[in-house]
Amino acid sequence: MLTRSLIIRKYLHRLPQVLTIARNSTAANLTPKLSPSEELRLAPHQEKQDQRAPFAKNLFLGKYDLEFAAFPVPQTTPRFKEFMEWLKPIEDYVNTLDLKAIDEKGQIPEEVINNLRQLDVFSAAVPQEYGGLGFNVSEYSKLVETLSAIPALGAYLVKKGTAIEYLVRNGTKNQKSEYLPKIARGELSPTICISEDESGTSDTSINSIAQLSSCENYFHLNATKTCVFDAKRSNLFIVIAECSDTGHSFRPEDTMTAFLVDKSLPGIEISEPEETTGLRGLDLCTVTFNNVKIPRSHCMGDIGDAAKGFGELFGQGKQYIGAQCIGMTK
Repeated sequence: MLTRSLIIRKYLHRLPQVLTIARNSTAANLTPKLSPSEELRLAPHQEKQDQRAPFAKNLFLGKYDLEFAAFPVPQTTPRFKEFMEWLKPIEDYVNTLDLKAIDEKGQIPEEVINNLRQLDVFSAAVPQEYGGLGFNVSEYSKLVETLSAIPALGAYLVKKGTAIEYLVRNGTKNQKSEYLPKIARGELSPTICISEDESGTSDTSINSIAQLSSCENYFHLNATKTCVFDAKRSNLFIVIAECSDTGHSFRPEDTMTAFLVDKSLPGIEISEPEETTGLRGLDLCTVTFNNVKIPRSHCMGDIGDAAKGFGELFGQGKQYIGAQCIGMTK
């Protein structure tokens, strides 16, 4: 049985008194102090059932799944109760934040991000076997809904979750063992670099090139990625690029590959955030990679694997749009 120790604020019933609301324009006063913490053990997930065969495919083969429209199995009562207890201090904390100040300044204060990290918010998408909370879709949706009382925070969580999910699905076993525990502890903050000025998000016209070195132990990455979410705060980039050998590129669908790039590597330049009319505080920057030397072990899967899940990459996170809307309308 998978269990995970979760952080919950001490003296929960006194939390609204401990948190002090601040409405000043200074970032230091935007967030209150958080109280000490104690452990809470969350009940395990409901055991997953076997995956069904593809419904549409079997329909054409003359096979009809009679249980296709069956009511989904709900979460266990103990886990749901404990999850709501875990969520309560986060909801109380978000209610103290000043939406107007964040929108006027166009940035989410660093203190807000640090406090959410202390509340274990950013480990929610990391599987339990790697030290995360391992939330399912319904639990993560409720967390997104709660944070979306501040629209930029809800979008921030969805974007971070997308990068984590991509690593979970496409990273090698060694990569997941190395990076996911650090993400769960808050040591690493990932983001995806994919869009470009000329090609946008098309999978057939990416101009970024990762050229294999003569020793075949490294790739030299040259790329300019636009609209990179939270580039200033993130310290792990997932970069989609086309691989080449001896300076010659091939068909993108055969060579498109994802790389894990440490922000500390030389040759990385990050622009100032772009001004946006909506979701102010959600920083979007241009990131330039100038002949960045990437170890071959940082290649996610085999060369060309990124093209297989390209469409799926943009589908991730869309299931949380409804949760964001509910949070904003509240």
